[in-house]
Amino acid sequence: MWFQKLNSASASWLILNKHLRFALANVLLAGLYCLFFLRYWRALLEQPRLSHLLVVVMSFLCCAFAMFRKDPQKVGRSPLAVLATTGGTFMPLALFPAGSADVLVGDFLQITGIIFQIAALVSLNRSFGILPAHREVKSSGCYRFVRHPLYFAYTIDIIGFVINNASVYNIAVLAIGTAFQLLRIHYEEAVLFQYPDYSRYAVHTKWRLIPLVW
Repeated sequence: MWFQKLNSASASWLILNKHLRFALANVLLAGLYCLFFLRYWRALLEQPRLSHLLVVVMSFLCCAFAMFRKDPQKVGRSPLAVLATTGGTFMPLALFPAGSADVLVGDFLQITGIIFQIAALVSLNRSFGILPAHREVKSSGCYRFVRHPLYFAYTIDIIGFVINNASVYNIAVLAIGTAFQLLRIHYEEAVLFQYPDYSRYAVHTKWRLIPLVW
């Protein structure tokens, strides 16, 4: 009897410890996005621009969804998956302003990309995450058109920035960051296709990133 109680107590502690680890990860991720929010809030106050306002909204949503996101059922933590996720998420931070004049096409792509990111975040809601994970399959909103709309929007935004800040260095960062995103999609779907609900969703939503292309 005492052995069964010990096993039960150990199992309860492991479950509690797991939830605590997820909660800590949520707080840390939300704190990171809070820093982005504060940075662009200051930029908005100093130089009111539509792009700054949109990034403030996007950062706020990321912070909120990161804090209150659902615990994952499964997480992919292989070294290559972590590398792809880290590169896809943070590689654009390596972009550097080239001092070139704003180009209308670049401005349009940046604003469009940020608007799409906000729409994708609202569609994703509390299933928001960084590492490959299965929380809940989303099939409504932006997820009716492609399986990874947030990465599609992210790429449009970065392309717009590179057009406005054209340099060999920024183009190289864009190319490497895009490669990481494609690898990230591969590892995410390696986790997600283990669940029948995602397989059914993929049958109806064929395109991963770009409608009618891939």
